[in-house]
Amino acid sequence: MKQTGVQGGGIRSFVVDSRSELGPQLAERVDHTRRLVARRWFLKECGVGLGAIGLADLLGLSAAAAPKATDPLTTRQPPFTPKAKSVIYLFMAGGPSHLELFDNKPELARWDGKLPPPDLVKNYRAAFINPNSKLLGPKFKFARHGKSGAELSELLPHLATQADDLCIVKSMVTDAFNHAPAQIFMNTGAQQFGRPSLGAWTLYGLGSESKDLPGFVVFSTGSKGPSGGNSNWGSGFLPTVYQGVQFRTGSDPVLYLSSPRGVDRGLQRDTLDGLGELNRLAWDQHGGLVGDLKKNCRNTDQACAALLRDLKSRGLLDSTLVIWGGEFGRTPMVQGGSDGRDHHPNCFTMWLAGGGVKPGVTIGESDAFGFHVTRDKVHVHDLHATILHLLGFDHEKLTYRFQGRDFRLTDVHGKLVKQILA
Repeated sequence: MKQTGVQGGGIRSFVVDSRSELGPQLAERVDHTRRLVARRWFLKECGVGLGAIGLADLLGLSAAAAPKATDPLTTRQPPFTPKAKSVIYLFMAGGPSHLELFDNKPELARWDGKLPPPDLVKNYRAAFINPNSKLLGPKFKFARHGKSGAELSELLPHLATQADDLCIVKSMVTDAFNHAPAQIFMNTGAQQFGRPSLGAWTLYGLGSESKDLPGFVVFSTGSKGPSGGNSNWGSGFLPTVYQGVQFRTGSDPVLYLSSPRGVDRGLQRDTLDGLGELNRLAWDQHGGLVGDLKKNCRNTDQACAALLRDLKSRGLLDSTLVIWGGEFGRTPMVQGGSDGRDHHPNCFTMWLAGGGVKPGVTIGESDAFGFHVTRDKVHVHDLHATILHLLGFDHEKLTYRFQGRDFRLTDVHGKLVKQILA
């Protein structure tokens, strides 16, 4: 038998010569000693781990029965009592003209066909037209309605009956002047893809009262949807559980997942290319302003008014915030001959109702041509801050840490618009 003096981990190491008569007996004793010492060492050094395993086993049933604190949709109370429990955002993608719907400008009518005053177009950048283009007077008549005396276009006869429930904001401004960036900005607070939408931030902050139904849903009309696509209701860098769930009809849960019967890929491609070309020729109200606005208002005016009426009759309007508006307004200058307007981020109109909003008021004012805001400017970030306030949040404190810093819906901007609050 040979013995070495090597030690490791408190266990002495032996090398046994099996040719010795004592070899088998000694080898058995050495093996027994090794197993004994190893077991004592394991119990001593790993006791905490074993205890944790045993505790987990003992608590298994009760732990499984307890609600998960990490459930991202667990209902949470906002920091202060909310005025609104639900939000319905009627997003009018495409940039509805404030000059034909809400912001009556008699002076613009008198300047129809003339060039704008130079100071109005100084340093102004339009999307497609030369800023020094001729002015275009309003195409429809306006009248005052309700006790509030709110001025609305003749295109909105149904909404006019609800004038005393509206908070009309005529002094909205945005940073973007093309559809997709402006739509994403209006819904996420940033012009680039990848930021959480307003609905996603709300669901992140409040959770959901239902485990069987989504807390943030989207109805998108039309074959294309908004130019900004799913980013308008996406979750961005928030967990995907917070993104909006788009409701669809038909068999496919995802649009264009499969072609209709009798339509192969080649025919589908030709069809989509043809539609794309038609859209480029028509795009929105750069031309055909009068006809398109009549059609759009026929499709939405009665429905929007009926929604307000229905909520009010059921006692739900006080706790439901309704928001109406697009991504920007339309230029006072003409485009497309004599029947179109370009994109206009410097001034546009939105309205809100219910959910803690002051009813029967008009906020803000623009110049005589509807070109620039002259009083009570409301930036998109300010609107977002106010919406979050009505839901019970301080917009500066609803944050999510991503890539080393705390992000929020209003980024580093935004202020509460107190004139909107009831």
